[in-house]
Amino acid sequence: MLTMTRVDLPGEGTPPATEFINEGGYVAFEYFQQHSEPALQLVHAAIENYVNDDSLTGDDDYFPRRSELSREYYTYETAYAQYVVEGVTFNVANYRCCCTAAPGTSAEKPNYLGLDVSVEFRSDRGQMSVTGVDSSAM
Repeated sequence: MLTMTRVDLPGEGTPPATEFINEGGYVAFEYFQQHSEPALQLVHAAIENYVNDDSLTGDDDYFPRRSELSREYYTYETAYAQYVVEGVTFNVANYRCCCTAAPGTSAEKPNYLGLDVSVEFRSDRGQMSVTGVDSSAM
């Protein structure tokens, strides 16, 4: 099982980019700033679950290969939105993360696997949860 480590965005003192998807994104941003640790714990668990899922990663000839991963990732952008559906408020944050390639592997560049982890807080349930993980080659 791979254990992943969250690291700072490359570049000295460079903060991750922030995007506001809609006007409510500012409210969602404030919510997630106040609750950043539980949100980041959910993102971390989602990334570890993804890289350890045999149906999504492995060490065969297909992308992504676990042996190519450095076991580190960073968040390079977070997008925020807020939606209200039938009286239920959804604060949404999409954490755009990059899992880096291990040095000395066949990976062509250091940015190897992109994972977008969507976290939402629903006002009717009073809890945060991961609602999706999308992947891409970097």
